[in-house]
Amino acid sequence: MNTETPVDIGEDRQLFVDDFWIADMTGVERVLHSPTLQDIALEPEHPWEVGGLSYLIVFPDQGKYRGWYRADPQLQDTDYNSITCYAESDDGINWTKPNLGLIEFNGSKDNNIVWTGPGINLAPFKDGNPDAKPEEQYKAFIRVRRVMHALSSPDGLRWEMMREEPIHTDYPFDTLNIPFWDTWRKEYVGYFRGVAGQGTSDFFKGVRWIRRGTSKNFLDWSALENIDCGDTPWEHFYTNSCIQ
Repeated sequence: MNTETPVDIGEDRQLFVDDFWIADMTGVERVLHSPTLQDIALEPEHPWEVGGLSYLIVFPDQGKYRGWYRADPQLQDTDYNSITCYAESDDGINWTKPNLGLIEFNGSKDNNIVWTGPGINLAPFKDGNPDAKPEEQYKAFIRVRRVMHALSSPDGLRWEMMREEPIHTDYPFDTLNIPFWDTWRKEYVGYFRGVAGQGTSDFFKGVRWIRRGTSKNFLDWSALENIDCGDTPWEHFYTNSCIQ
């Protein structure tokens, strides 16, 4: 970083992805480390999971790691029969799927299912907004075909639509759409699937891209804007995993 005036970063962590924070380096270099495949954390083991698991969202909460994932009850998934299940772990490595007794599947509530629709790819977070209602301590996006809806829950297990109307209709949303409460900006932020490049409405003419929107109440959202990656060549951004 070429400046004569030091920049006060306080206690905030900084990500060294380029030379912005670096004046000079001697005997060191930046290296992008690749993840190493380890043991299986979650795998299909119940009738409602025979089509596979995907889109696991995990965060520490209530003294443990809590996770929500998509399960497909059919081998040939139609994309609209997918459901959301819950798992938890003390160490982030060994996971259990508690019997929640909330939603019936094939005549029984002995399962870990927390949502069967409408919609798929539920993306939850624990709301850090100090003004959040007790019954809305957890919130989520869920895609219902071509539109996006808002969900809320008091405990992350019992979910309901916050209203009948969608929060966004600016298709396409496709796979995972990520919301969270931005503790710096004091507002809700959403990162949504979109299309960029030469196309504007489908992934065959353009590339899968990420759009960003904001909200003060999680229901009324700003127009979605494509993230800006400068002069970087267009390429597909598939599953969105943005965090603060």
